[in-house]
Amino acid sequence: MDTRKTAPGLRALDKYAVTAGGGHNHRLDLAAMVLLKENHIAAAGWVTAAIEAVRRGMARAGQTVESDVEVQTVTQAVEALDAGARWIMLDNMPVADIEQVVKLRAGRADASRILLEASGAIRLDTVLAIAGTGVDLISVGASTPSHRVRFW
Repeated sequence: MDTRKTAPGLRALDKYAVTAGGGHNHRLDLAAMVLLKENHIAAAGWVTAAIEAVRRGMARAGQTVESDVEVQTVTQAVEALDAGARWIMLDNMPVADIEQVVKLRAGRADASRILLEASGAIRLDTVLAIAGTGVDLISVGASTPSHRVRFW
């Protein structure tokens, strides 16, 4: 999958290029999904509080939008699982930690309803090991603007 990042003014072209190359789009714009990043979690105090705040806000607004919760540790991932998160982004986690989260999810009754996404610093030399962990999705910033473009 690509990430939310695209070149300024070229979002449609960047997103199309990813799908034309066989990849999938994470989301087309900021309105397509709630993305709870580390700064949101820090502001809320912990993962569960951030998830609950989003749920309360969506309920007040009568909205139902998918949420993707970014976590950096196994402990945060467990908290997200326990809070009922259905999409968890494992950001910059070592392969061993990703494997541990995949195993923890597998032991849950609702495992089939939870998507695990590996993200952050995904490189060609690590992507096979990450894919082997059993995560559902791997998002790669290099598929859009993070790659180097040379104009000559």
